[in-house]
Amino acid sequence: MSYGTSLSILRSVVDSERRLPSLEFSQAHTEAGHSMAAHDAYGMSIGTMRFADDENPEYQTITHSHVEDSFRGRGYGTMLYLGAAALAYDQNKRLRSDVLVTIDAARVWIRLQSHGVARIEQPFHWSDPAGHSDHGWAAFRPLDQLS
Repeated sequence: MSYGTSLSILRSVVDSERRLPSLEFSQAHTEAGHSMAAHDAYGMSIGTMRFADDENPEYQTITHSHVEDSFRGRGYGTMLYLGAAALAYDQNKRLRSDVLVTIDAARVWIRLQSHGVARIEQPFHWSDPAGHSDHGWAAFRPLDQLS
């Protein structure tokens, strides 16, 4: 299935009321994995994500995500995750979280789970004062279970 089709399916499930912002994505491949940048229609940088092939060949694991402060809390992080998931689906893989997850990232996973596109496989737990989870992970559901 193509990237555009995957993204359309994800967006239709999560954003039935069409409230999420539209983003443009650019991607690059490096020795360490994949990176993706999100921009609005005017070319303004919204955020970035890096992900790498997982030891389980079914997954790609998010190693870093960031949304610029001025765009937080308005759906841009959700769209960044949806864009990255569509790229993973295009490679016949599923996107999953790392076990070290920030509270902001966990909020996105919880939102995605509430829409049925992701599942928290092991609950997040925060033990450090910086707000990083020391265990727990989540993954997008198989695309054929969403359409």
